[in-house]
Amino acid sequence: IRGEDHISNTPKQILLYLALDGKPPKFGHVPLILGADGKRLSKRHGATSVLAFSEQGILPEAMFNFLALLGWSAKDNQEFYQPEEIIARFQPSGFNNTGAVFDEDKLQWVNARHIRQLDIQRLKQTVRPYFIQNDLGDIYDAAGEDF
Repeated sequence: IRGEDHISNTPKQILLYLALDGKPPKFGHVPLILGADGKRLSKRHGATSVLAFSEQGILPEAMFNFLALLGWSAKDNQEFYQPEEIIARFQPSGFNNTGAVFDEDKLQWVNARHIRQLDIQRLKQTVRPYFIQNDLGDIYDAAGEDF
């Protein structure tokens, strides 16, 4: 499964597989993710790497949830899933036919929902780097078990 911008090079790739006596995979193409301006999402729209979003405090499971629902929807129309729920419900028939707009406010909302689901130990592990990065490590450490 890849972006629709690869449709034009698919025939060449299939021919290459066949020329090398390989079996071509089944290709699926989905609409591209768009910025708020309706143009293809790119660096000019802000953070585009998983690492950049992680550094902003976006949990991996929140990003997984958000990205999965950008171009796909389950039949139950939920907006909040754990990764294993998305995997269990995934059907290619749920792909959208049009490009989805990357909505950072929605990503923050999904992330907040996932943060509220964390147990206290995982929450402490998650926030510690932000305390240290902002020179608040002493406060974090002083809180100890009471945090």
